[in-house]
Amino acid sequence: MRRLVIGVLAAGACVAMLPQMASARPPYQQAFYTAYMVKPESKLAMAKCQLCHMGDNKAVRNTYGMALAKALGKEKATPEEVTAAAKKIENELSADKKTKYVELIKADKLPGAAAEVK
Repeated sequence: MRRLVIGVLAAGACVAMLPQMASARPPYQQAFYTAYMVKPESKLAMAKCQLCHMGDNKAVRNTYGMALAKALGKEKATPEEVTAAAKKIENELSADKKTKYVELIKADKLPGAAAEVK
């Protein structure tokens, strides 16, 4: 019994030390939804991770995600910092070079286009 308990604890410690997978952070999404008053049934809310990421690989960001990451300037940020960064870039032109991010957001359209993979 003692070996079993020690084994389970050791396995738990090993799992805890594994590197975390990159993914959209729910506090970031919630900060965005609050800042732009996103309704739960909207396309923006339904997009979830696709708001900033593209495809199944959450390490790959779309153009809006890249602009937001650049404005944040760090990997982990508070919801307040995310809101400030989103507001900072909202008047930048989107990938189509005609429409501002904020115009797309207000029209319930995803602000980020698929970025070219290099």
